[in-house]
Amino acid sequence: MSARDRRVHHEVVWEDEDLGPDDEAATGTAARGARRRWPGTWGRRLLVVATVLAVGTWAVVDRVEERREAARLAAVDGLSVTLAAPLVPAWQVPGDVVAGSGDGVVLLAARTDGATTAVDLRTGEVLFTERARCRFPDGEEAAAVEDDAAGGPALVVCVQGPTSRVGGTTVTVREARTGALVRDVAWDARSPVVATAGLLVAVLPEPAGQTTVTASSVRTGEPRWSFVLAGTTTPGSAGVGPAAGSTIPLLTPTGTVSLDVRTGRPVPGLRGARPLPAGGLARPDQDGAAMTTTVLDDEGDPRFTVPGTVLAVTVDDGTGGHVLHTVRRSPDSDGLVLTTVDAGTGDVRWTAAPPAMTPSPPAVLDGRVLVPTLRGVVALDAATGATAWALPTTAGPGQVDGMATDGRRVLQVEPDPGGRPLLVARDVRDGTVVWTAAPPPSDAPAAPLTTSVLADGSVLVTGGGRVTRLVVPER
Repeated sequence: MSARDRRVHHEVVWEDEDLGPDDEAATGTAARGARRRWPGTWGRRLLVVATVLAVGTWAVVDRVEERREAARLAAVDGLSVTLAAPLVPAWQVPGDVVAGSGDGVVLLAARTDGATTAVDLRTGEVLFTERARCRFPDGEEAAAVEDDAAGGPALVVCVQGPTSRVGGTTVTVREARTGALVRDVAWDARSPVVATAGLLVAVLPEPAGQTTVTASSVRTGEPRWSFVLAGTTTPGSAGVGPAAGSTIPLLTPTGTVSLDVRTGRPVPGLRGARPLPAGGLARPDQDGAAMTTTVLDDEGDPRFTVPGTVLAVTVDDGTGGHVLHTVRRSPDSDGLVLTTVDAGTGDVRWTAAPPAMTPSPPAVLDGRVLVPTLRGVVALDAATGATAWALPTTAGPGQVDGMATDGRRVLQVEPDPGGRPLLVARDVRDGTVVWTAAPPPSDAPAAPLTTSVLADGSVLVTGGGRVTRLVVPER
């Protein structure tokens, strides 16, 4: 029993012994001039003392367990600020999508014109706006190519692509807090670009029947490496993804090629494998019409294959055990199936198919697997896969997306009986409602809302063309 589950109520009732007439007379005579006796028996006195000691002991144990729980959660990545009480708005600015955060700056993207706005996370002040798709580079530059330019202010990379299938690509690198231009580069062709591992990686179609992949330092523009892939001349037929461990996936019409992040040379056998939290790699494979995942050891040797795609986990406090979660299409319906397998052997622990499940990453907390669905979070027992709790069937219609959790409670947007969005915090363990609150005001109050958590624990609510930061109220 944890401190958060224990509720101790103590009631001490004192009952004096009934005295008859003779006893009262005798007592009145014998007690004159004598020391007053404490009413009750010695047994009752000892019971009272024991009860008082028990109350104090339980209180001490509760405080110790509470401190242990707080220390345990402090070591878990991805948690939000405390959700013990309703959060309040700190600021609200126009925006449609949270595109990233870092160095006290949050990037907000607009769907209408593709512009990106940089906002001070603490104050909500708009720092600058760029009419391009801006992102923070994914990770730091690899150690083997590290130089003195690795330090300095945080950067954002903005990509301005063509508005049609023809035209070029322009990339600008700016300081995150000021918008000051660090450098820019342009290509005549339509070129997929990604900023990852401290590198600006671009796919450049060449007229000579080949595709060239180039990598340069995000900060300085210094060339790092290039790789030539023959046989892909059509613009847009090849792409590049963010670094997965020590490799960068090059996506081609014939499959995925993993390029070493330091040298650009192909790494045989990986084919887009990405690192797993507990070690090893997960390589997606195509088995006819079905997707499978092959789990590799750190050297790239296959260990086992499981159906579906391995899901990343947004938050994991370790209470789910040493497992992997995969998602695949159900053979019997249009829904998805979640499968949990032993991370060491690949043996299936359990499967579940929550209605309206999405392929979004789950969270593992307090012995529960919190699965995002279009109807809100569904909590599964981490040991068996059985449903521990879900939204009541009386909930109104409406899309529910995103969740934030402090490790004890989960905050999500739920539809009220009329279908309007409502902020609801529930106990992770049993789904009990902790508090509810009206969503932040917007120009479209019935629009779907999304909650998200930034690296510093900040909670953002997006919807109706506005982004609101929610904070713990001041006492």
